[in-house]
Amino acid sequence: MQSYQFINYNDKTNSEHIKRHANHNAILCFDFEDSITPSDKQFYRKCFNHIIENLTPSVPEAKIGLRINNDHSELTRDLNTISNHHFNSIFFPKVETVEDIEYARMTLIQHNVTFDELIPIIETKAALSNLDKIVKATLPKVNFFGFGHCDYNLSINAFPFFHQDSIEYWKWVNRICSIILPKGFGLINSAYLDLHNDLFFKSMLQHLYDIFGEKAAQTALTNRQSKLIKNFNPATNHISFNKLIKHRLDLGVPESFDKQLINDFEKDRNNKAFSILEKNKVMISPHEYLAAKSYLKKIRLKSINLTFVGGCFPVQYDMLIEDIFHQRLKRKIENEYQVELNINIIRYERFKTCLDKIRKYHKSNPIDILVFHIRPEPFLRLVKIYYRFINHNGKLRHSLNISFLKILNPEKFDILFSERAVNPQINQRERWLHKLLVDLNY
Repeated sequence: MQSYQFINYNDKTNSEHIKRHANHNAILCFDFEDSITPSDKQFYRKCFNHIIENLTPSVPEAKIGLRINNDHSELTRDLNTISNHHFNSIFFPKVETVEDIEYARMTLIQHNVTFDELIPIIETKAALSNLDKIVKATLPKVNFFGFGHCDYNLSINAFPFFHQDSIEYWKWVNRICSIILPKGFGLINSAYLDLHNDLFFKSMLQHLYDIFGEKAAQTALTNRQSKLIKNFNPATNHISFNKLIKHRLDLGVPESFDKQLINDFEKDRNNKAFSILEKNKVMISPHEYLAAKSYLKKIRLKSINLTFVGGCFPVQYDMLIEDIFHQRLKRKIENEYQVELNINIIRYERFKTCLDKIRKYHKSNPIDILVFHIRPEPFLRLVKIYYRFINHNGKLRHSLNISFLKILNPEKFDILFSERAVNPQINQRERWLHKLLVDLNY
């Protein structure tokens, strides 16, 4: 699996730094975009110009990549810096249309910048919506698409962000996969910000390989991550990924989370656009910092807590988080009424334990509006008077369903399993009994 490692650089970078980074077979990527504050961009362009003119020629094994800006004025300054040079990879961010990609390609050519591959980065809801049209076009030198999940979170107003340890993140990746893989394109997975969590990082590489195979690549932020990518072997890497990811049912913002994130970011920022927390080596992106600042203004609005109780309906595993009905409702209510609508979800499989779940949740999370989704399958089991099922010993059993006597076998045993296990053929002489039982259930 190929590693694209974004490295720190400045006016003190020397050839030894370049050699050290190049040892892990990564494409060494320099950034002119989001990791650089606007006021520092020109300084880092000068630093990069010195590196590309004087240092990289002495390290011929180093493959060089560069992320340029999408903003036209900044892009012009980028191109004036890198004109007449060759790069292995050029990342072009915030692509939303075929025209964006073609504009980047032609502008690079006009400035005599040559490159082996152009990598459009999917970073907005509009980009993902248009991706099907994009991949149908002729895209010279495009072999991979990048995914920038921090920008994507920001574009859909998510806070806290969904990172790689959430199911919602992998819904985005699966949607991208369903569009680009049939057309022969690969994916460069978004950067993982927990810089010292090697176990999760390795399991993520395996999951990425399971989805994309040889078309998988990974952004790295450290030599440590690049080394893990270099040593990744799908034949021997068997870490259970599904046990490490989670579904976020509480879609509200934890108390003081925004203030804590802002404080942590500003405390460990060290004059950079991003922050790496000293206590755990987790990176906070400038995007999530901006989202926290925006949320801090929003909490002055009236807050309404809506709790949705249901089964699979409120999570919709085949839909992106921003497209699920309660997120559409949230956007509409907040825009029209200038309130903050917090969405929380309680999952249930059986009615028997459902009220206890609601009571327990309400103690720590006050509920203003409760929406209860009646799941048809358990409801239909409960309203049957006569019930047959397979017990825990695999034996067919018959039961009446009498709630006031607390005979509630439908809450213990799944009739669907019984239906699969029992021969559906009905003996001719049993038909009258079967009809009677059906009528009785009605």
